[in-house]
Amino acid sequence: MIWMMRIRGLLLILIVSAVLSVLIPQTAHGQSSSPDVMDSPLSTSSAQPQTMSYSDFRVLLNSVLREHVYLSAEALKAGADNFGSDKFKVSTKALDDNSITVASAVTDSFSSPELKAQFLALWRKHIDDYFYYMLASKANNQQLKNQAEGDLKNVAGQMADLMSQNDQVMPKSAVMQMLNDHGKMVLGSIDAYTSGDYGTAESLTHQAYIQMGQAADSIAQSILKVNPNKYSASENLGQID
Repeated sequence: MIWMMRIRGLLLILIVSAVLSVLIPQTAHGQSSSPDVMDSPLSTSSAQPQTMSYSDFRVLLNSVLREHVYLSAEALKAGADNFGSDKFKVSTKALDDNSITVASAVTDSFSSPELKAQFLALWRKHIDDYFYYMLASKANNQQLKNQAEGDLKNVAGQMADLMSQNDQVMPKSAVMQMLNDHGKMVLGSIDAYTSGDYGTAESLTHQAYIQMGQAADSIAQSILKVNPNKYSASENLGQID
């Protein structure tokens, strides 16, 4: 009887995983109806972040990255509760809109549109991988959970390579540490939620929210160190550690 339940669980996740690529392609595959990273509100054509003060940019980066944690948690819970529901679709759309804004902010110092687009694609991919992990966790399939976790680590490595390329943002080791710490919290919250331990899920999500704010501060400081003249003269490197 147990083996039959496991087979049913495996078949379910394989079927739903296939549906995932149709239902939420905007989450990670660059097929969103939203504007791309170059046309986001943070692009030089509108908000012009290069004229911001460092404080304003730091607050903005904190805001969009913390919002990412909140929107991700809502979308993952909506998917675990009723995958493919209207709530799930709305949640993933809001999450992808946030992804575009995050990519625009994080890649503010990147040297080319191609690198900016590459970051957005990786960011969307890491979100997709969390959804696949959620499905595997819901089906209690350790093999597929391991596969999704491996994919997340691979994307983290690619993202770290990109962010550290030519000292554009921060050292690779720092990016990897930041992403790995974040991943542990998110994966833990997913497992807790799908097992019905909602208190632990909320606690880990809150920890991820705090950690993402710390990550935003580190990224903002690194961008300023690489581009000390990027922001208005009201603040300078001597004011941050």
